[in-house]
Amino acid sequence: MWIHPKEILIPPAFWVDEMRSKYFVLQKRRGHGESRSFTSLLVNTLDSVWDTKPPPYRILHQTPKSEVYYEIAIGLTQEEIVKDWEWLAENLFKVLNEMESEEEITNFTICKIQSLNAQNNHDESNESANFKVSASKFQTLFEMPKEERLVNTYACTYVKNKIPNQGNIYISLNHICFYSYMLGSETKRVIRFAELEDIKRHGQIIYLKTVNNMQYNFTLLKDVKEAYGLIEQLNKMAIQQLIQDPDSPIVDHDASVFQRFGRKASNKPGLLRDLTARQKSEEYRNYFRLPQSEIIDGQIKANIWTPYAKRYVGGNIYLSRNFFCFRSDVIDLVSLVIPMRNIKSVEQKNDGPHRYDNQIVLLTAEHVHFVFAQIVDREVLVEKISELLSQFHVPISRERAKYDISWSKQSALMNSFKTNLSAEMLKIQEQKLSRWESHFRDFGRGISMFRTTDVINLIVEGIPDKLRQEIWLQFSGAIHEKDMNPGLYEDLVEKVYLRLRYYSIYNVVNF
Repeated sequence: MWIHPKEILIPPAFWVDEMRSKYFVLQKRRGHGESRSFTSLLVNTLDSVWDTKPPPYRILHQTPKSEVYYEIAIGLTQEEIVKDWEWLAENLFKVLNEMESEEEITNFTICKIQSLNAQNNHDESNESANFKVSASKFQTLFEMPKEERLVNTYACTYVKNKIPNQGNIYISLNHICFYSYMLGSETKRVIRFAELEDIKRHGQIIYLKTVNNMQYNFTLLKDVKEAYGLIEQLNKMAIQQLIQDPDSPIVDHDASVFQRFGRKASNKPGLLRDLTARQKSEEYRNYFRLPQSEIIDGQIKANIWTPYAKRYVGGNIYLSRNFFCFRSDVIDLVSLVIPMRNIKSVEQKNDGPHRYDNQIVLLTAEHVHFVFAQIVDREVLVEKISELLSQFHVPISRERAKYDISWSKQSALMNSFKTNLSAEMLKIQEQKLSRWESHFRDFGRGISMFRTTDVINLIVEGIPDKLRQEIWLQFSGAIHEKDMNPGLYEDLVEKVYLRLRYYSIYNVVNF
């Protein structure tokens, strides 16, 4: 495959020439193949210890009077690299021989290779060459099917029989694999996520235990937090898949789910970025108690004006398709959830003091104003909110079948089966209700109330019976599911009624 040309100043000591022309050389990495010479064993060991992940084949460009090489192509197989060599022979060998200066030859070659690289990689995943080499090694070393996609690799040490083995840990969608090569001695370990029983981390060491009571520990000098989080996330996904479909405990990559977050360029593998986005969306949904269909679109630093404290609080604004949320930097200091269906307008405000500039004002359907300031990309945020509002459609009730069904919703059980409370309990209920009413006056009421530690304390103390339905609907997130699925309850009741009616008619006819 063609790559962006890069200079190589060090002589290629670990490479063997396979083909050579006046301006190009095709090389193979020492140790690749079945060679068992000392040099091959040494090179393979150094590659494993240093985590260099070099490709087995490459093509270099060099002019006779220059000491600088340019790596222009790499190959995972001999067939792949020979194909690139044949293209050079057919399209460049003759053209370069007609040029006069070596500088002109090098400039023309680099420009041509850059064009080929951009053309061939336009529709691909834009993975780095090193990652593609790692993915190929993963498939080959552990005999994995093509569907088993590699997420990332990390250099680590695995202790076997009290002997440390330096190598690499390969994390895929369904497996954790380890490979080490030390002077001809190979060490391989393959662990399925579905088999993991316990995952722990202590400092730079990750401990794994399987259901078969096998224990593994891997020491990572860097990226241990990322690797541990990735293992935990994939293990959770494997367990969920195992519960849903025990006969097919395989986690698939769903492009419609793994996306949206983090549009900034990153040198991390694409699937790792997607899984990170999925994890961020899951954390977003769990914290704000949002429906499982919500996928975070982005976040931005901002300050929110808190009327109850008469000051600004720093935090982050989070956006998704149906919700505008805010969370303070200080844990549980204040948070806010505003459904897009409740936002009537969003405007920029420029009359604040300098330290609180770049303000926006959100107006909700309840005629409540929320003020945000110190927004770095205010215009982008306003444009994005306006775009989401324009795309938002109010859910419509399902089309109901017109059957003669007479039924009515049953009132809450606490209303149907009332208990006679003592005077003391009634007084406690009134006191709780009074505290909640006071809280509503200061922090607002409804879905978009300011959620602080005060409301957490009120919930812990106990919710009065009169507010129990309202509060639990809001803080459990059930209110969002209810509003986004109007008529669902009635539809389910009708389906059950019709099913029972069908069975009763069937029994009468047959018996």
